[in-house]
Amino acid sequence: MQTYSTPLDIAVELGDGVIGRVELTAMVDNATRSIPAAVIRPTTKAVDAALLWPGA
Repeated sequence: MQTYSTPLDIAVELGDGVIGRVELTAMVDNATRSIPAAVIRPTTKAVDAALLWPGA
């Protein structure tokens, strides 16, 4: 398993009504190339990546 994070080139309306960009953080299974977990947030922090891992 690996965790990746990348900014998305799309505009979204955030919770406070401001238009901004978001980041995609995903866990990828290297053996099957599947994505068992992903989250889209305005900014990615280490805790966001940690929550994708089972048992976290």
